[in-house]
Amino acid sequence: MRANAVVIKRLSVYLQFLRQLPPETTAISATTIAKNIGYGDVQVRKDLASVSGEGKPRTGYEVAGLKTALENYLGFNSPKKAVIVGAGKLGTALLEYEEFAHWGLEIAAAFDIDESKCTGSKPVYNISRFKEFCEKENIKIGINKTDGKYVVIPDRKEAIKYCIENAREGDIIVLAGKGHEDYQEIKGVKYPMDERIIINEILKELNQ
Repeated sequence: MRANAVVIKRLSVYLQFLRQLPPETTAISATTIAKNIGYGDVQVRKDLASVSGEGKPRTGYEVAGLKTALENYLGFNSPKKAVIVGAGKLGTALLEYEEFAHWGLEIAAAFDIDESKCTGSKPVYNISRFKEFCEKENIKIGINKTDGKYVVIPDRKEAIKYCIENAREGDIIVLAGKGHEDYQEIKGVKYPMDERIIINEILKELNQ
């Protein structure tokens, strides 16, 4: 039986934490994971047991094996293809965003009324080919710019928190526009800002 959305979020946090461990860390206990991400020890043990079984006495879990178990459970080792509708500045940025691959998502192409917007390594096709392409590639996921409801939140941390709080099962949250830097530059001054740390802090707060 598949876990619910709340458990899936916790499993994703465990995987993100494990991926950030130094290469020399080969084993880790559920207690150590719990302390580092702010979850309860019992909850972490229960979640991991449902995915990878019980850890070994004194040594805990083998890190590589646990990462693989989490990736398999979350579907990250079976990449799903997706397309983007609209190849403007945001659409182009998403099209070339390589980090999607780490989370089991492959952006196959973008669609726009203007095919000349193709400037990167992935194709931009005319929107008239959308249905044909998706059927041929068996694509079930699309990222579309719409005229639907949206919320403007100037504070980036608050915006990330809002997205996490309001995400529903099956949603994908994309943090775009800032890049991989661990700082935010404002008027020539660099301020510390690592979104990986921000996300962990928000998840800790929401799970208290």
